[in-house]
Amino acid sequence: MWHWYRIVVLSTKSGKSDADNGIQYSWLWKLANVTQTPYAYNFSSGTETYELINGPSKKTMYVTSLYFTMTCMTSVGFGNVAAETDNEKIFTICMMIIAALLYATIFGHVTTIIQQMTSATAKYHEMLNNVREFMKLHEVPKALSERVMDYVVSTWAMTKGIDTNKVENEV
Repeated sequence: MWHWYRIVVLSTKSGKSDADNGIQYSWLWKLANVTQTPYAYNFSSGTETYELINGPSKKTMYVTSLYFTMTCMTSVGFGNVAAETDNEKIFTICMMIIAALLYATIFGHVTTIIQQMTSATAKYHEMLNNVREFMKLHEVPKALSERVMDYVVSTWAMTKGIDTNKVENEV
């Protein structure tokens, strides 16, 4: 999933010129300056257009965009790679919302699993306490009481608390 976000980050974060003063302001231009591999324009006389050349390597762009994606999706980011243009900021906001929902879903499922495990254990201990109270209330002899407790514990160990008759009736 992070890989796909990284691809989108790399494709949405493209160099854009400030039309008024020619300053480049996207994250790629900042990366190019930080890594000392600045972009340059090459004038093509045949088409009379400017072509963007040089800049950071594909590997550097990939690793930096993956780093940005990982920091945004696993935390609030560190700020050393930041969204600069409006499109980058909108995409980053959407990515952070999706990441928050993803983590909420994951933590919700983990909580449910732990709760179910705890619930089964609580059910087991409640059953043992009920059997003990029954034995005390009816003054069952100690030897018989121990045998009953052994039976209850071994039955639970084999069935894990599942009522086989109930399951058979439901199927």
